[in-house]
Amino acid sequence: MTMPPLPTWYGGREAVTAFLKADVLRDQRWRLVPARANGQLAFGNYRWEKERATFEPRSFSVLTLAREGIAEITTFLGAELIPSFGLPDQIEP
Repeated sequence: MTMPPLPTWYGGREAVTAFLKADVLRDQRWRLVPARANGQLAFGNYRWEKERATFEPRSFSVLTLAREGIAEITTFLGAELIPSFGLPDQIEP
């Protein structure tokens, strides 16, 4: 696991939306499973794997919330953290 996952910064809702549409969500199916990390809202991120016909763990995201909404999203790439939070190894369709 790389810490931080990528040295990338996107500022503002429009920039984050553009990144997600162009890269992460482009031609992909995802399922997010809610969790908590250090008292913060978090999600296990699972991507559809056609060959296995399941959603496989890909990353773990922690959200820092502020009065205005989401202030920061930190995503750790890889499936290593998923079991630490009691999340499933895979999600059936």
